[in-house]
Amino acid sequence: DACRHAGSPMTVTDPDSLEVLSTGRDGQNFMYRGEGPYHINLLGHYQLSNALTALDIAAVLRRRGWPISREAVMQGMREAVWPARMELARRDPDVILDGGHNPQCMGAIRQALEELYPGKKIYFMVGVLEDKDYHAMVGQLLPLARAFITITPDSQRALQAQALADAYGFAVTAVPPEVEEALKERDEQ
Repeated sequence: DACRHAGSPMTVTDPDSLEVLSTGRDGQNFMYRGEGPYHINLLGHYQLSNALTALDIAAVLRRRGWPISREAVMQGMREAVWPARMELARRDPDVILDGGHNPQCMGAIRQALEELYPGKKIYFMVGVLEDKDYHAMVGQLLPLARAFITITPDSQRALQAQALADAYGFAVTAVPPEVEEALKERDEQ
């Protein structure tokens, strides 16, 4: 209705026109509306939805006269980064960073982790803000957890690590050596 009122055409992204060719820790390959293959390094099915939106935007801009080449679109897809959104920061052991801060984000993280690491139990290092729905957030991740390591974010609104641990009966756990080493290497880069 808003588009009709403004006299503006509307483009609707079509998830049924997505053909996933492969998905894994090295990224995702897909076709969309019969074109591609495209590659994104971004992990998680929701990133494919974002990529489809970007492809439709590029197509609309092209129809309006913008000189956006197929090569530029392919390059943009390949080189897109979104720091701390299912970001594979280190391999062997894998360390994934994600700044999700609501139950919906945690659901997307859970789905992505189930696809990337089927049947594996995972160490989670979690810090939350006190005004967030952390019960629902952590609840999304519980089925995948080997252990939770709670931390206190650097914020005035932070929930203290001990309070988060107490809310779930988690033991306050030291960071496992392989996780500590991975984080130390990340900081040195």
